[in-house]
Amino acid sequence: MECDARRQSVLEYAMGVLEGAEREELLAHLATGCPTCIGRLGEAHAILALLPLSLEATPAPKATRGRILERVKASPAPAAKSAGFAATHTGKNRLTRTPWTAPAALGGAIAAGIAILILTSILFNQQKSVDNLKSEIVEKQRQIVQLRAAGQEGEDMKRLVDSPAAQLVTLHGNTTRPNARGHVMWDPVTKSFHFSSGDLPNLAAGRAYELWLINSQQKKIPAAVCRVNSRGAIDVTGSLKTDPGVIVATAVTDEPSAGSEQPTGTIQLIGKFN
Repeated sequence: MECDARRQSVLEYAMGVLEGAEREELLAHLATGCPTCIGRLGEAHAILALLPLSLEATPAPKATRGRILERVKASPAPAAKSAGFAATHTGKNRLTRTPWTAPAALGGAIAAGIAILILTSILFNQQKSVDNLKSEIVEKQRQIVQLRAAGQEGEDMKRLVDSPAAQLVTLHGNTTRPNARGHVMWDPVTKSFHFSSGDLPNLAAGRAYELWLINSQQKKIPAAVCRVNSRGAIDVTGSLKTDPGVIVATAVTDEPSAGSEQPTGTIQLIGKFN
């Protein structure tokens, strides 16, 4: 275990609440003469020792004061020497008493409470640090997954471009968007494809573009659900798991965001292989 991981144990040991195997482990570690943990233990003891000094003197309740006075009167020891009671004789042989403060036990309890609050604050900050670290790890893992996916997509695209069987077709827009263009590269040997377009707008929430491969039997095969990326373009690489037959055309329609088994929306782009 690293010394930084022992911060909490050192604080709990200084407060006298560390028990069991954790206490034995810490004592064994301190016995090695670790300067870091011994220094932190000294700091913890110093802070805890100063806590009672930061408290303001609090007058004892009248009822408590009365009970203590009765005990003092009943004690065989001289009242002027009683602990917590200072007295002087006046000219009329009457006692003049100094102001009373709360019993030491009350101060100790308050000091312990403050120490617990400090420890709780430290633990809370440590938990926030752990939570932040977990969030950073999750984000890094997400980025790694994205990089791996991008790397895999780049390799797939390179194989597709290098394939002598690859075919390229240009897709044209419909009457609503006649100037829109897209490109599909298809490899009938590996059943892989790549679709790109920079002319399609973002769709409303719950809608997405879907790429279709159409075979010689006019069967429309769903290939990929596509969305416009942050650069305002669509760039998708993928492959089919089953043999689609001879692909003669391809099209893009707007569909529900989860995709459809068969086209239900408007054709946005369409093209035919030579």
